[in-house]
Amino acid sequence: MRWVDEGRLPDLREWQQLSILCVAMIATVLSWDGYLVAIDERELKGFWRFAIDILLVFLYMFLLITSKHLTWWIFIHVITFILYVIWDILTIKEHIEKYYYDPKPERLTIIGVYLGGLKDSAYVKRGPITTLTWTFYFLGLFLITRTGLKDYVFVTSVFAGCGLILYRRDKRLSFSMCRRLLTIIVTLVIAFLYSHYLTMFNDTYFARWLGLI
Repeated sequence: MRWVDEGRLPDLREWQQLSILCVAMIATVLSWDGYLVAIDERELKGFWRFAIDILLVFLYMFLLITSKHLTWWIFIHVITFILYVIWDILTIKEHIEKYYYDPKPERLTIIGVYLGGLKDSAYVKRGPITTLTWTFYFLGLFLITRTGLKDYVFVTSVFAGCGLILYRRDKRLSFSMCRRLLTIIVTLVIAFLYSHYLTMFNDTYFARWLGLI
C-alpha cells in the first residue's frame, strides 16, 4: 500500500484493495468465531480435518496478501467454502450422532444429514446443508462478476460481505430452506442486474461521486 508509505489518501485501485481487505477480514474473523463454536462441540479426531484447518489458515493469508489483484479474490472465497463443505463431511463422519436430535441407528448417515437439512427436518442439524447452499451463492457471485470484476470491486465487496454475514447468521438461527434459497436467489439476481445492466455505476463512478479521485 503505497499510500501508507507516502502519507497520502488512497487512489482508486488502492480503495479497491482496501475493499477486498475488509471482506477478507470479515471472512477471517467470522470463520474463527464459527470454528471455535464447532470445535467446542465436535473435537478433532482425524488428521484430515486438522489438515483442512491449516490449509484454510494459509488460504486466508493468501487472500489478504493478494488483495491488490482484483480478478480472483471471489474465487478464493469459493474455494474456502468448498473446504468448509469437505470439513463438514469429515466432521459428520467422526461425530454423526451429534447431528441428530433423535438418533436412531438405521438413519445415522451422512446423506441423511443433508437430506434432513434439505427437508427442514426437526431431527437433523442444518449446519452442513447451510454451508453447502451458501457455497453455491459464492460460486454464483463469482460467475456473475468474473468478466467485469475489476470495475465493480466496491459493489461486489458489498455482496460478498453480506453473503458472509448472512451465512453466519443462518448458521446461528437455522433459516428454513425456503428462506435460505429465497435470500440467496434474490441477492444473486440483484448482483446480476447490477453488473450487467447498471454498467455506468462502476467503481470509477462512485470514486468520483465520493471525491476519491
